[in-house]
Amino acid sequence: KKVQALVGHERSHQGGITGIAISSDGQFALTSSAGDNTARKWEIATGQLQQKFTGNAAFLGGIGGTALSADNNSGFFATKPLAIWDIASGKPTVPLHWDRLPTAPSGQEHQTKALFHPNGKTLIVHAGDATVRIFDTTTGRQLAMLVSFANDEWMALTSEGYYNGSAKGPEYLTVGVNGQTLPIERLYDTFYRPDIVMATLQGLDSRNIAPL
Repeated sequence: KKVQALVGHERSHQGGITGIAISSDGQFALTSSAGDNTARKWEIATGQLQQKFTGNAAFLGGIGGTALSADNNSGFFATKPLAIWDIASGKPTVPLHWDRLPTAPSGQEHQTKALFHPNGKTLIVHAGDATVRIFDTTTGRQLAMLVSFANDEWMALTSEGYYNGSAKGPEYLTVGVNGQTLPIERLYDTFYRPDIVMATLQGLDSRNIAPL
């Protein structure tokens, strides 16, 4: 049984609808489309368009990754530049500080997915590569990055470089120090800090934890 149709987005060779999020009170929906590079807010009861978020540049083949905060005040659409948007004003308000943006795999469409934490303090983003990134929704600062490798190996790294990981996870990463490329295990004594990684993932400011 069809309850409501939200009609208005365009389709192109880049695709059609790439994301949808429903407000926590069930009153409105946010959608995004790679076809017209817009995000839109709809009233669910009537199917009427309430707002259009424009001025966006495509990210990984088109706008997508639509997400809504639990209080319905903030939204995220994967656009260039990446940012958290204020729903009431329809404007980007918090730029996300993301180094080395991924590129779309050849022949594949947009794959970005995103989710606000229920407490509203962090935004979790996966952009089609092997990483999941966690951002502070107030500052846009990247707090941590989770990386998966073959054979279920993994790493979790903070923006300061502290890390935790599986038994062989560190074998997959190298770091640049004074023009040299070193295995991350060479920095084990300083940067292997599961306590700092855990504090960061719990929403605490790891910069307040003294180095060993």
